[in-house]
Amino acid sequence: MPDLETLSERVSTLEQTLTDGEIPALQDDAELRRTTADLAARMDELETELDELDAAVQALRGYVGNIRAVNDDVERRVDAALAKAEACQSDTSKRSFETGRNRTASRSNRVTSARQFGMDSESGSKTGRQHSGNDSEGSGRSNPPSPYEIPRTDGDRTESGDRSLTARLRELL
Repeated sequence: MPDLETLSERVSTLEQTLTDGEIPALQDDAELRRTTADLAARMDELETELDELDAAVQALRGYVGNIRAVNDDVERRVDAALAKAEACQSDTSKRSFETGRNRTASRSNRVTSARQFGMDSESGSKTGRQHSGNDSEGSGRSNPPSPYEIPRTDGDRTESGDRSLTARLRELL
């Protein structure tokens, strides 16, 4: 009988011939199982990271949505303030135009009123005479201020006597 070594060599040669040498060794099989386990663990880690990133993206979307809502609210307030300021400015322009047009009439009314109450129209001092004329402007009573008139302070006036736009906006808001 042939010996055991030669028999083992023959079986080994026969296996290689039948499989063309493609039988993985037991070590290769263990390494393949380790690699598969490592890949499965890495895949679990990546899924966890993906879930965290998805949550962060959702949080950012919510934050951006809140910022947009605040921006819309601020934009509406700015539009309202701008409209109010423009209305105030146009009202002031109308008053300036009317004031300029009525200065001549106002001067003559002051002279008439001063004469009626015995005052010197230039200096404002009492002359001792009292005029008893009956005109519409000389009644002696002052007209109440208009509810639409903006009260003025000396600190807000410019050299021309008008208040600054900043002061008017400050009052409106």
